[in-house]
Amino acid sequence: MPNIRMSRVDSEIQKAVASIIDARVRDESLGVMISVQNVDTTPDLMLSTIYFSVLGGDSKQIQKYLTIHKSEIRKELAKKIRLKILPDLKFEIDTLNDYAEHMNKLFDSIKGDK
Repeated sequence: MPNIRMSRVDSEIQKAVASIIDARVRDESLGVMISVQNVDTTPDLMLSTIYFSVLGGDSKQIQKYLTIHKSEIRKELAKKIRLKILPDLKFEIDTLNDYAEHMNKLFDSIKGDK
C-alpha cells in the first residue's frame, strides 16, 4: 500500500508544481517552456525532488531560478494540495532524454560497424 500512496503523492505534487511553474513563467515572460518530467518524494515526506526539462533556455539558469523561488513555489503548493507534512522542494535537471539520445547513438554506431 505505501507504494500506491507515494505514487499518488508524487503525481499530485507533479501536477501542482507544473501548473505553478507554468503560471510563473508566463507572468515573468522568461521565454522558455519548462516541463516537470517526474517527482520523487521520500517516504517520510520530507523532500520532493522535482525533475524538469527546459525548451528554449539554459537549464542551469532555470534551475537557479527555481531554487531561488522554491519557498514561494512551496507556499503555492500548500494551497493546492493537502498533506500533513509538505515536503521541501529540490529541483534537478532531467537528463533522461540526453541519456536516451546517447544510447541511441551508441546503438547506431554498433549497427554501422557490422
